[in-house]
Amino acid sequence: MKVFVINRKQDSDRLQSVKRTCQQDPSLHVEVIEAIDGASPDFELPIEIASNSFIRNTPKTVACFMSHELCWEAVANSSDAFSLILEDDSLIEPRFSEVEDELSAMEFDVCFVNVRAREYLRLSGLGDGKSYETVDNIVGQLAIGNSDLFEDKAHGGKLPPPGGDGYVISKAGAQKLLKVAVRDGYPHHVDHWLFFRSMSDGSAVKAGTKKSIAQLLTVTDRHGDQLNGLI
Repeated sequence: MKVFVINRKQDSDRLQSVKRTCQQDPSLHVEVIEAIDGASPDFELPIEIASNSFIRNTPKTVACFMSHELCWEAVANSSDAFSLILEDDSLIEPRFSEVEDELSAMEFDVCFVNVRAREYLRLSGLGDGKSYETVDNIVGQLAIGNSDLFEDKAHGGKLPPPGGDGYVISKAGAQKLLKVAVRDGYPHHVDHWLFFRSMSDGSAVKAGTKKSIAQLLTVTDRHGDQLNGLI
């Protein structure tokens, strides 16, 4: 499986660390995607940001989103059915080769494989903790009695961000994301955006998501662009 690692040039130590962990599994083939640096004086916000009523992001957040977008372009242009996206502070578990075999038998757009997201699956009580479940079903289950589930933890929320540090994306999923990312105007942290785009309107309402995200999901459903997201 191809592994696209997002890395800034100045963070070479991080890159070497993630490369070493990937080398433990000969089925993983690393390609480096140079991150867009939102702290650079040369960085300019995309023009789509100015007209987007949802946006509350800093240049660094938008640059991170755009760096992931570069990975989606690479996946969309790849001959592989799916690829792994890693941020450069990620580590690979020894059993990850099993994940590739499991995902080969499933249809999906994006599958979160990082520890934080997998904790959502555990807390939901769905499955046996080793299998996969849709984000929509997990959110619907977790939201029962927890209407503030996805609010900021500083304001009483129950869960941490789902994490964009490790997820698998299919070729079809990458093509779908590229179509809607610019249209949405990079509206949120990339991990939240991937997660919320995997929810239906019904699950979003149950989870008490913020008004702007609820509006975004209405747009999602109207255009038929809800992701088939798994954890």
